[in-house]
Amino acid sequence: MRRVLFLCDRPLGIRCLEFLLTADCQICGVVSRGGEEVNWWGRSSVRNFCEEERIAWYNLSRSLIEITEECQPDLIISVLYPKIVAKDLVKKIPCFNLHCAPLPEYGGWNSTLWAILNGEETFGATLHQMSEGPDEGDIIEKGSFRIPRQVTNIELYRLSHEDGYRIFCENVSRLISGRYSSTPQAGPRRYYGRTDLPSREVCPEWGRERIAAYARAFYFPPFEPAYMMIEGQKIRLIPERLGGEEILFEKRNTWAPEERTEIERGKRGKARG
Repeated sequence: MRRVLFLCDRPLGIRCLEFLLTADCQICGVVSRGGEEVNWWGRSSVRNFCEEERIAWYNLSRSLIEITEECQPDLIISVLYPKIVAKDLVKKIPCFNLHCAPLPEYGGWNSTLWAILNGEETFGATLHQMSEGPDEGDIIEKGSFRIPRQVTNIELYRLSHEDGYRIFCENVSRLISGRYSSTPQAGPRRYYGRTDLPSREVCPEWGRERIAAYARAFYFPPFEPAYMMIEGQKIRLIPERLGGEEILFEKRNTWAPEERTEIERGKRGKARG
């Protein structure tokens, strides 16, 4: 039975780990964030899950090379792991990564935000072999679905994770057995760094469509949305059809949605939240 070292993060990582338990393999270890760490999606619970299932758990603060020497895996599978796997490991052990965005078009971070700002019509997750560069390597499966009209960042994020989960479940047994096929990445490559976000501030002189795109691209509770400054006041922009979710922001974040601009219907006025 082949030994798998699983690197993961976020709820999708736990979902994939649960499915991996049903596969014909031995999970020799799981690497993730600390068990008590609280993130925007809630408390990281990978460690607790591993303790319940009696799986060896390692904090990602440890050296991955040291962990592999201890675990002796036959392969490594990564799902939303927030660190880059060392080149020496990639050369030594078969490594696979589930990236919840199309490759090579959307390598890196915050892909759903960029896809909305770039006006993409389709999106999807990508399962690929790891290589020496981040989000490079041959593609095993690349998903594709149509982006719903007026989609927000958090909605597209959830859709991409559902597509990623499907791809993981359909392919993980082939990864373990080694009976998979892959093709080189083709086409223009783009990589967005973690800090490459555009400003949330919207210019009032922009056209309605561009302003609406920014409102949707930055709608990702509990983070602050897009905004514009008018007469010294910060007007936070929330897509009109989601105005009722202002309560969610108010409960989960430090700022209160004092005003909302109903840009989706072209209103110029302001509505009190």
